[in-house]
Parts: sequence; structure tokens; C-alpha cells
Amino acid sequence: MERFRTLSLIDPDTRRRAETTMSFAQGRFHVEPYESPAEFFADWPFDSVLLVADNDDCIASVLEGLRARGAWLPIIGFSDVVDPLRSARVMFDGLVAYIPAPVSRDLVDAFLSSTAQELAALTRRKNRAAAARARLSGLTRREAEVLSGVAEGLTNKAIADRLGISHRTIEIHRANLLRKLDTNSSYQAMRAAIEADLLS
Repeated sequence: MERFRTLSLIDPDTRRRAETTMSFAQGRFHVEPYESPAEFFADWPFDSVLLVADNDDCIASVLEGLRARGAWLPIIGFSDVVDPLRSARVMFDGLVAYIPAPVSRDLVDAFLSSTAQELAALTRRKNRAAAARARLSGLTRREAEVLSGVAEGLTNKAIADRLGISHRTIEIHRANLLRKLDTNSSYQAMRAAIEADLLS
């Protein structure tokens, strides 16, 4: 996985953090240890795979921090005791793997090597979606409703009837949303919405 050369280790347990960092010393990845999500986000290495301890709300804080920054990075969670229900839950939240502690360099290396192409594609897709969400966040509620109608294939008149406003007002909202999305194409606006998962 050539894109990612750094592993960012986020673990509040000082001893375990030091042992994990040392275990990766001779590997192909450089490890940057962090005590907390706040410390990680203060440094913010963009091209990194995250190894995050499942302590308290550590994983949730990292996921929320990434969402707030409009970004996505591959996250491998780890815990001393792997509870299948807990690991399934955090995997649904956005992790790419969940492994037992102590973290094995060989296991992480094997996982990243065997999934390199999939993770690279997933990273591109997730970051496109994050960028689309950032662009769409500037739309007003009404502009988002107009975009939803456009995505459904409705005419301006049908959107106006649905929203109870004039056809001319729809044209204004449509022009504004295209300007905000920096496109002159309704197709590109719909694509941004789909990439951001705002439309079904």
C-alpha cells in the first residue's frame, strides 16, 4: 500500500502505546504515536492509516473529528478483548478492520498488503463523498429541496408545484445552487449529491 507510509497510533494507554510503537520500529511503516484524538488532530497527518484503541470514546471521537474536517482515513480499531458485537458495531461506523491487542505488526502489514487496492479505491471514494458533502453544506434548505427534485427528474414546474412556490423562484434557486456547486450542469450537481449520499 504505497500511498500510506505512516501509521498513526492513537492510544491513551502509555505502556501499550510505547510497546506498539517499538514493535513497528523495523517494519515498512513509520508509526506516529498519539495519546488522544485531540493530539492527533492537532498534528493531522493526512496520508495515514489510523490504529485506534477502543477505549472509552476514542474511536467515536476520531470518526467525528474526521467527519467534521470533511475527510476520511482507513481506521483499524483494536482492543484487549474483542467483543464480536462491539467490533461489528464500530465496523458499521466506518472502520476497515478490528483486531486484538497487542497489535501485531505482521497482522497489520498482511492486512494492508492484501487490501491495498481496495483501500486505495475506498479512500478515493470516501474523500470524494466528503468533498461533495462540504460543497453541498453551503446550500440552503430550499436549494437542497430543488436539487432533490432535479435528481428525481422533475421539471421546474413540477418542483414548484411540490414546494408551493413559483416557477421563477425555482429557476433562481436552481441557478444559485449551480453557482454554489461551481458547475453549470444539473448533471454535475446531481452527481455531487449522490456522491455525498444525500439522495437515495
